[in-house]
Amino acid sequence: MSSAAGRIILLASVVLGVGAISFVAFGWWTGAGSGSAGAAVATLGAPGTPSVSVAASVASVSWAAASAPGAGTVDYHIERRETSGSVWNDVCGTTESIRITALNCSDYPGDGTFVWRATAVFHSWTAVSPAGNSVTVDSNPPTGSVTAPASGANVAGALTVASDSADVTSGVASAQFQVSPAGAGSWSNLGAADTSSPYSASWNTATFSDGLYDVRVITTDNVGLTFTSPSVTNVVVDNTPPTVSLALANGPTGAYLSAGKVYFKASAVGSFALVATVADAGSGSASATFPILSAAGWTTHNAETDTTPAGGPYASSVVVWGSGASAPAAYTITAADRAGNAATSSISFTIDNTAPTGAVTAPVGAANVRGSVAVTSNSADAGSGVASAQFQVSPAGAGAWSNIGVADTTSPYATTWDTTAFTDGLYDLRVITTDNMGTAFTSATIANVRVDNTAPSGSVTAPAASATIKGTFIITSDSADAGSGVANALFQRSPAGSNTWTNVAAADATSPYSASWVTTGVSDGLYDLQVITTDKSGNTLTSALI
Repeated sequence: MSSAAGRIILLASVVLGVGAISFVAFGWWTGAGSGSAGAAVATLGAPGTPSVSVAASVASVSWAAASAPGAGTVDYHIERRETSGSVWNDVCGTTESIRITALNCSDYPGDGTFVWRATAVFHSWTAVSPAGNSVTVDSNPPTGSVTAPASGANVAGALTVASDSADVTSGVASAQFQVSPAGAGSWSNLGAADTSSPYSASWNTATFSDGLYDVRVITTDNVGLTFTSPSVTNVVVDNTPPTVSLALANGPTGAYLSAGKVYFKASAVGSFALVATVADAGSGSASATFPILSAAGWTTHNAETDTTPAGGPYASSVVVWGSGASAPAAYTITAADRAGNAATSSISFTIDNTAPTGAVTAPVGAANVRGSVAVTSNSADAGSGVASAQFQVSPAGAGAWSNIGVADTTSPYATTWDTTAFTDGLYDLRVITTDNMGTAFTSATIANVRVDNTAPSGSVTAPAASATIKGTFIITSDSADAGSGVANALFQRSPAGSNTWTNVAAADATSPYSASWVTTGVSDGLYDLQVITTDKSGNTLTSALI
């Protein structure tokens, strides 16, 4: 053996628990065969717990260096395990025999939740790090769509907006619901994002103007990936109640509806059906509900809700009462729109067994009429009101009545009588007033109204043509009328041929007809004279000139 000093390394290891604690003994000697021997014990420290960060599906793994027991290079073997499994897989291009000396590496694990560990190798020593905290790798965004309300839905008040947000890897962190005026793309949040499944938000539509809106949800997973859902479009916000008006269906018997009151003839069997016209400018009308109607003498009408035809009007079934029925209590109909808003309209019931009244107020009995004459009445009804006033005429005393035009349905009640279509003579007039229950009343007769469309006759009888007169002269005429009689005779003068007429005196209303002409009040000369005869019906005749 050489005299140079030498040494050997004695290796030993003890396995304790899950790690290996290694120690090394060093010995040396001299060539002369003398010397000393000694031993030193050391360990290989485990690497630091791996730290992992993920970006764009790449896991960056780093760890603190293991402490070596002596001079030399420490190598590392990196492994990864799914938290749901038990098998460790080689990563970062390392194996038990292929190791790296760097203190970091990049791993491409794919989606899932994992832990990593590092094994340090120094000569034949090994030391394994603790597994790091679990890290989720998620390269796929979440999913999520609005499940309520649906596109085109009609909504009102507070409602729940819901989604089916999901993420199979890292899980959903939040679902943020948003709303925008339809088509505007001007999104605002509906409250805070929901972080718990099932995902939903409350939408108080009462704080929004009525109109169309779009709704969407933005789903975020636990690694920060987001997904914006397609929009649920044209959701109708309608917080305005509909309006409702009531009418009787065609063909009521003994009933009339006016100003929220149903008049009915309790003295006989009758029936009617109600029609509710529901108007709504937002979501549109949906239904009308007619409640139960029950009263003494009435056939019970069960409650019913009518939804057809779409948009209305909505009709009740027929309501029937018998003779002697009493008036039911107030009756309220409820109308609804498609968003669930409601409005009511109430009616009351009044018995009307009383006939209307009405008398001819013009012309009066024995009046003289001609041409077109206004015939009027004071038709009235304190119950259901006047439906019409039909004026009639008959030759005096004959009772052969014919209508004067159509019935008048509007107060004040009147018609025009064209007497030129009738032969001159005496006539009777009356009015038949009918109320809205169908009850009619015939007035007393206005008798002996004289129709006179024939002009009177009359000519100047004195002086004669070409006569010479002076002083005060009495002008006379033979004015006459075979119908209504002469009302008056008006004498006039004019300078001969000038046709410039001046009254001689006031019209004479008494037969024989005359006027005093004081000629001293006019210049001497030639004059023309005429008489205008007017009868009591207003017909006139201007005589030939004298």
